[in-house]
Amino acid sequence: MTFTEIFEKQTGEKLPKGIDYTGRLPVGATVSSATMSAVLYPDGTDMTATVLDGVATVTASSIVQMVKAGVSGKNYRITYQANLSGGGILEDDLLMQVRDL
Repeated sequence: MTFTEIFEKQTGEKLPKGIDYTGRLPVGATVSSATMSAVLYPDGTDMTATVLDGVATVTASSIVQMVKAGVSGKNYRITYQANLSGGGILEDDLLMQVRDL
């Protein structure tokens, strides 16, 4: 699996993480909504309520989601699904590595 981004955070941090789709949008299309999910990686246990904070912010060309919490030493796959005007879908996966110092 290829990740769009791999990043580290500590358990107490809450960070905005975004995807900019500007160069990938079909001509005339915009991001109309987002579907977000998070799973423990690699086992796939749903962790959406644990590590995603609130609703994603959607603009015509980007999605920003606040990420939080997690267990030190664990990895989480965060999936961004951009639902486009006209019915298209773009998807990206980020790998969040939680590491307390």
